Amino acid sequence: MQCIFCEIVKGSISAYKIFESENFLAFLDINPRSKGHCLVIPKQHYQSLLEMPEDKIFGLFNVTKHVANKIISKLNAKAFNICINNGKDAGQVIPHLHVHIIPRYGEDRDVAIEAILPVKEELKNKLPEIANILKG
Repeated sequence: MQCIFCEIVKGSISAYKIFESENFLAFLDINPRSKGHCLVIPKQHYQSLLEMPEDKIFGLFNVTKHVANKIISKLNAKAFNICINNGKDAGQVIPHLHVHIIPRYGEDRDVAIEAILPVKEELKNKLPEIANILKG
């Protein structure tokens, strides 16, 4: 099966494009969570952020910042969430790296990461242990 985002890059599937450069593309999400919810993708296929070369990651986040600024200024969003789902267990549906920019307009302040992933109190006591594992 072809990657739907690669097909959008090739132009064989249409999308509501809002930004395009030599290496990146941004378009409106067809399942919007809010007005202006969009995706920023690299034109080259990478399944996850971990596959993307470090020198390209800078460009991805520059474009993400540029598009987020447009959303704030042109749609009058008050804030925004940035999200990358890496892997099926993290909720990644399309296996092509993409950054969600989800504009926020103030009416849904209680819908944030806390609502999706509540704090796990039992992990608070394990922070030193986890930090040592990750440092090593």
